[in-house]
Amino acid sequence: MDVSGLVVTGLATCFEVASLLYSYGKQVKGARRDIQNLSNELFGLIGALEHLKIQQEHNAAQDAESSQPPPYQEMEIDDNTSKTNYGKESISDSNTQPPNMASVLKQTIEFLRELQQSLLEPKGRLNAAIHLMKWPLRESEVQRHLDRLERVKTYLVLSLVTDEVDQSRKMANEIHALRTLVQDTSFKQQAIDLPAIGELLATHEGLYDFAYFYCSFSQDESLHTHNVLGSILAQICTQSDPLYGEIRAKHATASKKSSSKPAKLDVDDLVDLIIRQARYRQRLHLVIDGINECSDPYNLLQALEKILISASGVQLLISSINEKGIEKCVNHMPKTYEVTILPKNIRHDVSLLVYSALENHPRLRALPQDLKSDISVKLTNGAEGMLRTPGAVQKALASLPPTLDKTYENILGRIDEEEDRMLTRQILELLAFSLRPLRLSEVCVMLQITPGMHALDESKSLTQPKDILDICGSLLKYNEKLGTVTLAHHSVKMYLTSNPGKKASFFKISAQEAHRTIAMLCLTYLSFGAFNRERQEPSSLLCEWYPFLDYATFYWALHMQEVTDLSEPLWGTLRSFLLSSDDGRQNFNNWVTVLVPDSTLAKTTTPLYYAASYGLTTVVKFLLSVGVDTEVHGGRGGATPINIAAYRGHLDVVKLLHKHGADPLKPDLSSGLNAMQWAYYQRALEVVDYFRNENYCIKTGI
Repeated sequence: MDVSGLVVTGLATCFEVASLLYSYGKQVKGARRDIQNLSNELFGLIGALEHLKIQQEHNAAQDAESSQPPPYQEMEIDDNTSKTNYGKESISDSNTQPPNMASVLKQTIEFLRELQQSLLEPKGRLNAAIHLMKWPLRESEVQRHLDRLERVKTYLVLSLVTDEVDQSRKMANEIHALRTLVQDTSFKQQAIDLPAIGELLATHEGLYDFAYFYCSFSQDESLHTHNVLGSILAQICTQSDPLYGEIRAKHATASKKSSSKPAKLDVDDLVDLIIRQARYRQRLHLVIDGINECSDPYNLLQALEKILISASGVQLLISSINEKGIEKCVNHMPKTYEVTILPKNIRHDVSLLVYSALENHPRLRALPQDLKSDISVKLTNGAEGMLRTPGAVQKALASLPPTLDKTYENILGRIDEEEDRMLTRQILELLAFSLRPLRLSEVCVMLQITPGMHALDESKSLTQPKDILDICGSLLKYNEKLGTVTLAHHSVKMYLTSNPGKKASFFKISAQEAHRTIAMLCLTYLSFGAFNRERQEPSSLLCEWYPFLDYATFYWALHMQEVTDLSEPLWGTLRSFLLSSDDGRQNFNNWVTVLVPDSTLAKTTTPLYYAASYGLTTVVKFLLSVGVDTEVHGGRGGATPINIAAYRGHLDVVKLLHKHGADPLKPDLSSGLNAMQWAYYQRALEVVDYFRNENYCIKTGI
């Protein structure tokens, strides 16, 4: 049997022993400590075996991608280490050679089966009854089993750690080689210009492929996910590549479908092609610079995560400002390392940027050299790139705000009229915390909505939607092609959520209050009279008729996840929306229909299911208080609320549902899996631990 088979056998035996220990724990008194100690070592061994299983699957995938798989590398343990850590009973038959993984796993299985045999019931009714009432192991026997389990567990953990160290050392060597390669002047001259922003920084004849993309805030086309991925694909693909013909064919098909716009492959196609291209290479380095500038960085990060997981040879370097949303996405990626860049370390970069602007701008280039030097020093030390027109440059230098924060304070401080100040704050709040770029039409609708209304008040609508841009001035940026409006720069949000200066203190924004406001606007809109009757129109047509319907449908619950204060009027609006079906209104059902088009879920899935799926603990608590059924199947897979909560890893919701009688052993209609199994397969470890503490783990066989 190979290593993978031995790992699976070891895991199965561990679970069988755990089941026996569980039985003794329920019926035998006076052996609680022994059972607990053995269980702890057993679950530690299970964890090590699980990690080894993942490693073996990863190695198998790598071997499948290469024509000649590398030989298995065993961990080296010298004699002194072995004697020190493993005591008298060696896990190897040789005192001079390190044990190989297969022999260690075989001996592990032998240890487990010996322990299992000592716990099995003897034949005969009387002996079996006595056996279950009495703990069969003496103290010395328990200690011997503990020593054995600890010893093999330690060996497996050390093997895993050693493999990680080897991988890290290999990565460091590759980075050093790559840095030497990139610094080679003759190599840099081979760079190829592409239509999209990006440069090919490696030849396909070498060991390394290297693709680079800069998300330039000043160039809209560089801020969209499909352009970033398209540039990467263009950089790593040549006419001699096996997939070149397929890429051309896909592009031709897209061109036929697109008569008015330049043809573009969709994101899923681009991700798939990059993954397949990467598999032809031993190593592929991708660098995405300024990912926070993207219009939808989270969508791009999800695509990059899929590439990392699916192509083992890909290594990714991204740069970004420190944003919680981006940091959360990055932390989900495998083997992530974070490096903080201090402001003092980028001063030289800022200086180069200013110098480039002064030399390339036609009007600034003509300025006297001493004046340009003065500008460079001033901007580099605090203004961070705010260039003035040459005609007033001397005056501008004298009054130039010392920091970017002061610049924003001056802009906001010049808004005098109370109505404009209120409107500006509303707009900035919406744009700072929207979960995708908002269209101008969506912002106009949001500005009209007030709690309790059942239709838009046209008297509150802006006669000219683009007045929004005039009111907020240079703090906003409008994309004419997409019709979207965003903050001019991510630093605007950072300023508004920190401590605006005295003149701008009115515009300070709280993340909690902003999410609460947007959730309120979404729920109010979804509760409009236009949606309280059954709608037969296609979802796409409804979203065309009602400009804010798309955003309200897909994002209200995500905003609710960030809200801790559910006081009125939000609470009343949410309650009315969730229970609309009870009094004959169709608002909730219409929301589900738009959320999941072409399905019958609206008539079969309850609000409790969706509240559990989104992890809305307070909403779940409310629905349970009004007596909703916790066992109704719903969703595409026919899951119960506790099953979908376990699948999503929402521990608080799982606890709440379980406390109110939800059965974690009730299987889904489609998969047949229950809550414990879903948590286990999704690696929701906190949920798994909760069920184990509730004694459900053995019942499900996990």
